[in-house]
Amino acid sequence: MGSLSPSKGVDLLMEAFAGRPSELGCELHLFGESANSEEGRSFSERLRSSASTNCTIHGVVSADDLQAAFECFDVLVFPSVGLEIFGLVVLEAHSAGRPVIASRCGGPEDTVRDGVDGLLVPRGDVASLEEAMTSLAESPARVRKLSEGIREIRSMGEHVQDLEGVFQEIRSWSSDR
Repeated sequence: MGSLSPSKGVDLLMEAFAGRPSELGCELHLFGESANSEEGRSFSERLRSSASTNCTIHGVVSADDLQAAFECFDVLVFPSVGLEIFGLVVLEAHSAGRPVIASRCGGPEDTVRDGVDGLLVPRGDVASLEEAMTSLAESPARVRKLSEGIREIRSMGEHVQDLEGVFQEIRSWSSDR
């Protein structure tokens, strides 16, 4: 979901997906677009040469169509290789009741609880990503268990209240000096 660029780990995802046992009958759904036309051509070429017939590129998803997009899949895979400050798509997936396989790339580590509401894999590790995807594809019951482990997503207002509390604490701390 979002950018289909190398820093987001799309190449790793495609490689890991190609390595999974074909008898599992999995599908890969990619949402978003490449950052520029050259990157887009390169990505399309790699996709054609990967012989992945169970891959669909949906393009950019509007806010109105986001819920329908999440209904296309059972698990979100977030294989970013760059440092992610937050990873909003992880919260969006959890809001839709979808567990997440995410690389250990910063922000998602603060949201995904390994083995509770998703799986965390080492950044850039194709074999670990493939193993995580295969393990969930082989066990729909485990996917359901991870979905049940998703905690309630806090509202933006709740986050703002927390931040205001932190700022008030800092102000009182600094005024005591």
